[in-house]
Amino acid sequence: MKALISLLLAGVLLTGCIFVDSAKAAVAIFTFEATDDEDSSMEILSVEDNTTTFHIKTTKTTVLAALFEFGLIEGLQDDEADFYVVKVIDGLAVSDNAKWVLHIDGEASPDSIRSMEIDFDKVYSFVYTKN
Repeated sequence: MKALISLLLAGVLLTGCIFVDSAKAAVAIFTFEATDDEDSSMEILSVEDNTTTFHIKTTKTTVLAALFEFGLIEGLQDDEADFYVVKVIDGLAVSDNAKWVLHIDGEASPDSIRSMEIDFDKVYSFVYTKN
C-alpha cells in the first residue's frame, strides 16, 4: 500500500497531473463571461462528486485560449488538421483508453476546440469517456 501511494505521489509530482479513476465519471463544466478590461478571473462555483463547475471572466474569444489562460487544459495540437486533442482538464489526465469529450449545452460536439469561438450564452463541459 505504501508503495502504491508513493508511486501515485511521484506521478503527480513529475507530471503535475492526476489520472482519472476509470471506475468513476469526471465532468468539468465551464461558463464564460466577457470582460473588456484586463480583469480576467476564474471562480470554482461548485465541486460535487466528480463534477467541478467553473465560471470564467475573460477577454479571450476562443474556448481554448480562455482555458489556457488559467492553466485548465493541456493537449496535443495538430496545426495541419486544425485539431486539438485534449489530454488534461483541471489537472486530470486521461489514460490511453479514454478521452475528454466536449459537450455544448449537454450535447456532444463534433467540432474541434482549437478555434472554437466562445458563445457566452452556452455551457461547455468536458466529460471523461472511455473509448
